[in-house]
Amino acid sequence: MVASVGEWLARRAPERHPSVFFRFTGGEVSQRTSGRIDYAAILFRLACSELGQLPGHERVFLLADNSPTARVLTRFCCRRAFLMTLPKYLGSTASDDAVTTDPYSIHVHFNSRSGRLIGELSNVIRLVAAAHPAIRFTIKTSGLVAEKRALIESQCASLAHVLPDEQDAGDYLANFSKCAVVVLAYEAQPYTAGSSGVFIEAASFGKVAGVPAGTWMSEQIADGCGAGTTFAEPGAESLAAALLQAIADFPRLSTLARERAPEVRSRNSSARYIEQIMSLVRQMPDMEPVCHLDEEINFGDTFDSRYFMREGWGETEDWGVWTIGRHAVLCIGFASPQAVVLRALVQPFLTKTHRRIEVRVSAGPRQVARWTFSLDSDAGDRPQWREALIRPISRCTTLTISFAIDAPTSPFAEGISGDKRTLGLGLRKLIFRSFH
Repeated sequence: MVASVGEWLARRAPERHPSVFFRFTGGEVSQRTSGRIDYAAILFRLACSELGQLPGHERVFLLADNSPTARVLTRFCCRRAFLMTLPKYLGSTASDDAVTTDPYSIHVHFNSRSGRLIGELSNVIRLVAAAHPAIRFTIKTSGLVAEKRALIESQCASLAHVLPDEQDAGDYLANFSKCAVVVLAYEAQPYTAGSSGVFIEAASFGKVAGVPAGTWMSEQIADGCGAGTTFAEPGAESLAAALLQAIADFPRLSTLARERAPEVRSRNSSARYIEQIMSLVRQMPDMEPVCHLDEEINFGDTFDSRYFMREGWGETEDWGVWTIGRHAVLCIGFASPQAVVLRALVQPFLTKTHRRIEVRVSAGPRQVARWTFSLDSDAGDRPQWREALIRPISRCTTLTISFAIDAPTSPFAEGISGDKRTLGLGLRKLIFRSFH
């Protein structure tokens, strides 16, 4: 589709080029269950490569629902992806009428990424009910195969109210608005790089949320979007503990959730989404990938880092990449109105007979740091963080970072192995931090 749109635009006169938007939620380029790059991502990369050569390509925008998806798209497809809010239709029910002060009304949501939690809910209900006999559970399933849905009904029908699998928007939101706590009974891995519309609904309604730890949802709570508790493991005891904590701390969490709800509703409204789209149309932004503050580049991941690498680098290995020869270059699209600190996790190639090297780091034509490594130092040849201060970059541009190694050598020359590559500095990770 991406390539076809590019070809269609190329056949039209420039004044007749409309803007075209592709929305990515996370599952299109990486496997939700493992986080690995999906085969389809290769096709997207090829399509974006072809697109970039065609007239009118600047009118095609890739939109991402969350930061991990934007990052994968940008770096793997070598085309800038724009982070957007998650649009949700909430009808007229997301208001003060949806406030529930009873902490014992629990809404549990299951989907195809709930994994083994599907078989654990009956145990969760019993554990929570033992402490709070007045507890009431409502269960909603979305996209479950018939076998999984039947398992929930057989185990929980006598313990909870199981809603129909299919509901219109009005019925769904009406039921949702009546609960006090929303539990997203999902396994964590699919949501490390994926967003959740149900979470945005819960936060928009001012509901206390129970979410898996280490996920996009838990990050949203930490960033002030919604309020709630987390569970570390996809098991009955962990989930029950998180739910009991939500009930015990309900007055505070509920107040916090309601205070944050108006901003969540506004930020994730359909109107706001359209405003963001129109803003992109007016800006006509550069489609070259851009790196942002606090955004890490992992040089042990080909898809995450190779786009930034120019001459002087070896093959990507599981841990990172070696410089080959005396000079290596990175080109990174980056802008910052303030000075920033480049932080790099590096390791020198040192041996008993090659005990010291020096690396000069430059940003553009200006040398910004001199890193000295010695086998006699505390860090020796182990991985270590090094820093360089970079002056403000007033507009988005390609920042050229170069590394000049004074005395690289090879494992072959050092009598270690038959490897004749001239190694100097091993680069594992790189990140830009604010200077202040």
